[in-house]
Parts: sequence; structure tokens; C-alpha cells
Amino acid sequence: MLGLREAYMIQGQVSELAERLDFAERLLAERRERKLGAGP
Repeated sequence: MLGLREAYMIQGQVSELAERLDFAERLLAERRERKLGAGP
């Protein structure tokens, strides 16, 4: 069983990871849109 402190630490790491994923997805989506918009 985890202690409260450990649970809080893990929760913090998970939300940090989620933020990074969100950021990365947004960057990728922007790049994709630019490629489509540029077109031949």
C-alpha cells in the first residue's frame, strides 16, 4: 500500500506527463496543418 506522500508524488508526475503529451500533440497537429496548408 502506498503512503499519502507517495501517492501525491505519483499524481504530480502523472499530471506533468499528461501536460507534456498535450503539448506534444498540439505541436504535431500544428505541423500537420502547416504541411497541408502549404500544398503544391
